[in-house]
Amino acid sequence: MQRIDPSIEKPTRDLLGHAVRGELDQMGQAIYAMGDQRYMECTALCIAIAGYVAIDASGMRWPSDSALREMANHTAETTAEFEIRAADLYDFLSRVAFGSDKLDQVFPDLAISTTFPVLAAARILVAFRPHKAQHEHWWQYLDAIEGALEQAAVLDPAVLPALMLRVHSSAIRS
Repeated sequence: MQRIDPSIEKPTRDLLGHAVRGELDQMGQAIYAMGDQRYMECTALCIAIAGYVAIDASGMRWPSDSALREMANHTAETTAEFEIRAADLYDFLSRVAFGSDKLDQVFPDLAISTTFPVLAAARILVAFRPHKAQHEHWWQYLDAIEGALEQAAVLDPAVLPALMLRVHSSAIRS
Protein backbone atom coordinates (compact mmCIF):
# COMPACT_ATOMS: atom_id res chain seq x y z
CA MET A 1 0.00 0.00 0.00
CA GLN A 2 1.26 3.48 -0.85
CA ARG A 3 1.28 5.58 2.31
CA ILE A 4 0.48 9.24 2.34
CA ASP A 5 3.80 10.96 2.97
CA PRO A 6 3.95 11.53 6.75
CA SER A 7 5.66 14.87 6.14
CA ILE A 8 2.43 15.96 4.40
CA GLU A 9 -0.08 14.02 6.50
CA LYS A 10 0.99 15.41 9.89
CA PRO A 11 0.92 19.11 8.94
CA THR A 12 -2.36 18.59 7.06
CA ARG A 13 -3.93 17.07 10.17
CA ASP A 14 -2.56 19.93 12.25
CA LEU A 15 -4.06 22.48 9.86
CA LEU A 16 -7.41 20.69 9.81
CA GLY A 17 -7.40 20.60 13.60
CA HIS A 18 -6.80 24.35 13.80
CA ALA A 19 -9.58 24.94 11.26
CA VAL A 20 -12.08 22.70 13.05
CA ARG A 21 -11.42 24.48 16.33
CA GLY A 22 -11.62 27.91 14.68
CA GLU A 23 -7.98 28.68 15.48
CA LEU A 24 -7.43 30.69 12.33
CA ASP A 25 -4.42 32.64 13.63
CA GLN A 26 -2.63 29.41 14.58
CA MET A 27 -3.55 27.92 11.22
CA GLY A 28 -2.06 30.92 9.44
CA GLN A 29 1.12 30.68 11.50
CA ALA A 30 1.44 26.96 10.68
CA ILE A 31 0.96 27.65 6.97
CA TYR A 32 3.65 30.32 7.05
CA ALA A 33 6.06 28.08 8.99
CA MET A 34 5.76 25.11 6.62
CA GLY A 35 6.59 26.99 3.43
CA ASP A 36 4.88 27.16 0.08
CA GLN A 37 5.80 23.76 -1.36
CA ARG A 38 4.75 21.76 1.70
CA TYR A 39 1.55 23.80 2.00
CA MET A 40 0.64 23.12 -1.64
CA GLU A 41 0.99 19.39 -0.92
CA CYS A 42 -1.24 19.76 2.14
CA THR A 43 -3.75 21.66 0.02
CA ALA A 44 -3.85 18.81 -2.51
CA LEU A 45 -4.58 16.35 0.30
CA CYS A 46 -7.36 18.62 1.64
CA ILE A 47 -8.94 18.73 -1.82
CA ALA A 48 -8.82 14.91 -2.03
CA ILE A 49 -10.38 14.65 1.45
CA ALA A 50 -13.22 17.01 0.50
CA GLY A 51 -13.80 15.06 -2.73
CA TYR A 52 -13.88 11.76 -0.87
CA VAL A 53 -16.43 13.09 1.62
CA ALA A 54 -18.61 14.43 -1.21
CA ILE A 55 -18.67 11.02 -2.91
CA ASP A 56 -19.28 9.24 0.39
CA ALA A 57 -22.10 11.64 1.30
CA SER A 58 -23.63 11.12 -2.16
CA GLY A 59 -24.13 7.42 -1.52
CA MET A 60 -20.82 6.34 -3.05
CA ARG A 61 -21.75 7.96 -6.36
CA TRP A 62 -20.21 10.82 -8.30
CA PRO A 63 -22.05 13.80 -6.78
CA SER A 64 -24.56 15.60 -8.96
CA ASP A 65 -24.63 19.35 -9.20
CA SER A 66 -27.65 19.48 -6.89
CA ALA A 67 -25.90 17.20 -4.37
CA LEU A 68 -22.89 19.55 -4.32
CA ARG A 69 -25.20 22.53 -3.79
CA GLU A 70 -26.98 20.78 -0.92
CA MET A 71 -23.65 19.80 0.58
CA ALA A 72 -22.37 23.38 0.34
CA ASN A 73 -25.54 24.76 1.94
CA HIS A 74 -25.50 22.22 4.76
CA THR A 75 -21.81 22.81 5.46
CA ALA A 76 -22.26 26.59 5.51
CA GLU A 77 -25.22 26.26 7.90
CA THR A 78 -23.30 24.02 10.31
CA THR A 79 -20.22 26.22 10.48
CA ALA A 80 -19.95 27.84 13.88
CA GLU A 81 -16.23 28.55 14.35
CA PHE A 82 -15.90 30.80 11.30
CA GLU A 83 -18.09 32.01 8.47
CA ILE A 84 -17.89 30.15 5.20
CA ARG A 85 -20.23 30.95 2.33
CA ALA A 86 -22.26 28.24 0.62
CA ALA A 87 -21.50 29.77 -2.79
CA ASP A 88 -17.76 29.52 -2.14
CA LEU A 89 -18.10 25.93 -0.94
CA TYR A 90 -20.08 25.04 -4.04
CA ASP A 91 -17.48 26.68 -6.31
CA PHE A 92 -14.70 24.85 -4.48
CA LEU A 93 -16.40 21.47 -4.80
CA SER A 94 -17.74 21.81 -8.33
CA ARG A 95 -14.84 23.63 -9.92
CA VAL A 96 -11.77 22.43 -7.98
CA ALA A 97 -12.52 19.06 -6.35
CA PHE A 98 -14.72 17.79 -9.21
CA GLY A 99 -13.74 20.19 -11.97
CA SER A 100 -10.60 21.17 -13.75
CA ASP A 101 -10.15 24.70 -12.42
CA LYS A 102 -7.24 25.68 -10.25
CA LEU A 103 -7.76 27.40 -6.91
CA ASP A 104 -6.57 30.79 -8.14
CA GLN A 105 -9.05 30.63 -11.03
CA VAL A 106 -11.91 30.08 -8.61
CA PHE A 107 -10.64 32.36 -5.84
CA PRO A 108 -8.46 35.11 -7.34
CA ASP A 109 -8.07 36.72 -3.89
CA LEU A 110 -4.80 35.23 -2.64
CA ALA A 111 -5.90 35.36 1.01
CA ILE A 112 -8.94 33.21 0.21
CA SER A 113 -7.30 30.82 -2.24
CA THR A 114 -4.50 29.95 0.15
CA THR A 115 -6.65 29.04 3.13
CA PHE A 116 -9.97 27.96 1.64
CA PRO A 117 -9.07 24.31 0.87
CA VAL A 118 -8.18 23.68 4.50
CA LEU A 119 -11.21 25.51 5.87
CA ALA A 120 -13.56 23.81 3.43
CA ALA A 121 -12.14 20.32 4.00
CA ALA A 122 -12.33 20.75 7.78
CA ARG A 123 -15.95 21.89 7.77
CA ILE A 124 -17.05 19.30 5.18
CA LEU A 125 -15.30 16.56 7.15
CA VAL A 126 -17.09 17.51 10.36
CA ALA A 127 -20.48 18.18 8.75
CA PHE A 128 -20.61 14.91 6.80
CA ARG A 129 -18.94 12.31 8.94
CA PRO A 130 -21.17 9.22 8.85
CA HIS A 131 -24.27 9.30 11.05
CA LYS A 132 -23.13 6.23 12.91
CA ALA A 133 -19.95 8.09 13.75
CA GLN A 134 -21.55 11.30 15.01
CA HIS A 135 -20.52 10.38 18.53
CA GLU A 136 -16.98 9.67 17.36
CA HIS A 137 -14.28 12.23 16.78
CA TRP A 138 -13.87 13.52 13.23
CA TRP A 139 -10.27 12.22 13.33
CA GLN A 140 -11.64 8.69 13.06
CA TYR A 141 -13.43 9.54 9.82
CA LEU A 142 -10.23 11.18 8.55
CA ASP A 143 -8.30 7.99 9.39
CA ALA A 144 -10.75 5.97 7.27
CA ILE A 145 -10.52 8.48 4.40
CA GLU A 146 -6.73 8.47 4.38
CA GLY A 147 -6.68 4.68 4.49
CA ALA A 148 -9.01 4.53 1.51
CA LEU A 149 -6.97 7.11 -0.42
CA GLU A 150 -3.82 5.09 0.23
CA GLN A 151 -5.46 1.88 -0.99
CA ALA A 152 -6.89 3.60 -4.07
CA ALA A 153 -3.47 5.02 -4.98
CA VAL A 154 -2.09 1.56 -5.72
CA LEU A 155 -5.12 0.10 -7.51
CA ASP A 156 -5.12 -0.41 -11.23
CA PRO A 157 -7.86 1.80 -12.74
CA ALA A 158 -9.22 -1.35 -14.42
CA VAL A 159 -10.57 -2.33 -10.98
CA LEU A 160 -13.01 0.61 -10.96
CA PRO A 161 -15.90 -1.22 -12.70
CA ALA A 162 -15.64 -4.07 -10.18
CA LEU A 163 -15.64 -1.60 -7.27
CA MET A 164 -18.68 0.15 -8.70
CA LEU A 165 -20.44 -3.19 -9.09
CA ARG A 166 -19.58 -4.09 -5.50
CA VAL A 167 -20.98 -0.81 -4.21
CA HIS A 168 -24.13 -1.24 -6.29
CA SER A 169 -24.59 -4.84 -5.12
CA SER A 170 -24.15 -3.78 -1.50
CA ALA A 171 -26.81 -1.10 -1.89
CA ILE A 172 -29.27 -3.60 -3.33
CA ARG A 173 -28.75 -6.03 -0.45
CA SER A 174 -29.16 -3.37 2.23
